[in-house]
Amino acid sequence: MKPFTMKVFYLFLSAFSLFAIRAQADDKLQAGIEQLQAGVKTVSTEKVTYNQEFTANGDQMYIVQLKQEEVGAKGKSTQTIFDFNLADIDVNLISRLVSGNVMYVNLKAKNQQKLFRETVNGVHNGYSNEIKIFVNNVDEARQIIDNLKMVVPIANDLMKKRLNLTDYNEMLNWLKANITNVNKGTSSVEQRFDFFPEIAGKVAIYGVETNGSKSKTITSTFNLADITSNLVFFEVKGKDVLVSLPTVRNNKLIKVSENGQPTSYDKEMTIYAAGIDQARDLATVLKAIIEKANEVVTAALPKTSSSVPAIIDDMNTSVAKIDLGTTQISQTFTPDCVSELVIITSTAKSSKEEHYAFSFRDLNPALLDYKVRSNVMEINFQTLAGQKLVKVIKDGQLQSYTDEFSLSVNDPEDARSTVYRLKKIIQLCNDQYKSSVPSGDMKTITGWLTANIVDVNSDETTLNQRFTNPDGDDIRFEVTTSGTKTSDVEVFEFNLCDIDANLVNFSISGKNLFVKIETRYKQKIIKAYKNGKNQSFTSDLKIRVNDVEAARNIIEAIKAAVQKCK
Repeated sequence: MKPFTMKVFYLFLSAFSLFAIRAQADDKLQAGIEQLQAGVKTVSTEKVTYNQEFTANGDQMYIVQLKQEEVGAKGKSTQTIFDFNLADIDVNLISRLVSGNVMYVNLKAKNQQKLFRETVNGVHNGYSNEIKIFVNNVDEARQIIDNLKMVVPIANDLMKKRLNLTDYNEMLNWLKANITNVNKGTSSVEQRFDFFPEIAGKVAIYGVETNGSKSKTITSTFNLADITSNLVFFEVKGKDVLVSLPTVRNNKLIKVSENGQPTSYDKEMTIYAAGIDQARDLATVLKAIIEKANEVVTAALPKTSSSVPAIIDDMNTSVAKIDLGTTQISQTFTPDCVSELVIITSTAKSSKEEHYAFSFRDLNPALLDYKVRSNVMEINFQTLAGQKLVKVIKDGQLQSYTDEFSLSVNDPEDARSTVYRLKKIIQLCNDQYKSSVPSGDMKTITGWLTANIVDVNSDETTLNQRFTNPDGDDIRFEVTTSGTKTSDVEVFEFNLCDIDANLVNFSISGKNLFVKIETRYKQKIIKAYKNGKNQSFTSDLKIRVNDVEAARNIIEAIKAAVQKCK
């Protein structure tokens, strides 16, 4: 037999085997249903007669109905109908119970959920989590219990295989066809599902809320990748069956609009279902498509270059203008690894300008996240280890250094692509980083420090700083602080080999940025003078710097110089 023919033969054999297994399961289910139909009978006591009938849906035999008519001694009757799926029965809780002179088989729903639709005298009475099948004697009870324990597992297996949807687009179309209007007794819920082929994962659910003669259209727009698949569930509230969709990390990522106007963001939404079986199907398909959506959305993220300026230019295009109705926000990053974010927020009456100077290398990519604050979607930036390395200027005035800031975005789709670009920028900036500190011997490095530890102006104070290396490892650091009325000169003398390289770090105090140096074991061996007079020995000193990058380079240089001592 040729290879191709053999392959076709095996495929045919596999399909035939699956068909045979399914047919065998259907036959066993049908046999069990027939025995239940025969075993569920009329039961009479001294005061009450229970006329009972058990039937199954011809096409879907796991969907069954139990009809009970309770007739009292005076002829008054009450008809109760339970419509349910055999797969919803907890097979471990099927039991025989006795109450006085009445014996019955007790059925409970899985997880005590209200999954059994109850209709009393023709009126839908909501859902219950328990059903009683009345019996005449213990033998009838045993037969019903045995048959139920046979058919419930079969129903469970058939339900798992009922929806054979594997393709993402196929699932989208199924949801569009099955999220439709739902009747609620004398009223109805209007709803429909749609998707956006041009934006991976983006969908919308449109609903119409009617109150008397007034109605409004509520649109919930979200990305399937922003929903937590394992938390999608269905529940019964009164007479309504609802499917709930909670967002990832409980963030408000579902954009809600009323009659076309954005109103808020929500962290959960619900879909109405016509019944338990439709709700189950919706939850099953939604869970499956959400898992697929994560792959689809990831594959559709923008392709980026290896050029940081090019990626920042692309990012600027998507975040440049944020329209919040009465408020307009303009935002721009300067295109470099050491960047500045300029944000201008304008209203009809005022305008404010903010500058955030930072290095992308200082941002923690693991903490980049987007969330809603005051109905504005923002991306939050946090520095590594919470260091306050972001310089802030608001309306021309220097503020305290901070460890976080935020960027506004139009919607979750912009947020997702922007976070993706930001992580790429951080990676590239780390990969492409080149030190400004020269390599060489200690004299070369201390010479560089002498040239780069410079004067700093702060408000009404000027600091003249001189870092010199008079001999060998010895360092002299002189700081002249000049104010409007006074001037002080401080001198620190120490040996570089006494410095602990691991303790050379940033030191931030409000608006002031320093490089802090400490001795090994924090020994007080740094000689100090002030205005020519001896001061107490100290274990540390601080060098004032103008910006984070200058501080970073000085830290790197001092550590490199200390390493030369080994």
